[in-house]
Amino acid sequence: MIFRIQFEKIGEFSFQAAAFSYVNLPEGLQTIEEMSFNYVQTEYIEIPSTVTTIETRAFSHNHALKTLVIPESVTSIGELLFREDGSLTD
Repeated sequence: MIFRIQFEKIGEFSFQAAAFSYVNLPEGLQTIEEMSFNYVQTEYIEIPSTVTTIETRAFSHNHALKTLVIPESVTSIGELLFREDGSLTD
């Protein structure tokens, strides 16, 4: 999924249990709220360099996730970010 619009945050549970082949988040995004991608089935997620905060369990229970690109701009990461993400390799 590629987002063509800009927004500053992704709200809690926004994409819970969705399925995408990959997720490429837009520039301008600043916050990924709690459990935004909880139980999402995707192999690849790229976070833009404008993100500074990723909240608790934002990507938990994503068993298909192999690659998550987190930029150096992220200064706050919540607890249990990768809880039960058994396939994560990069």
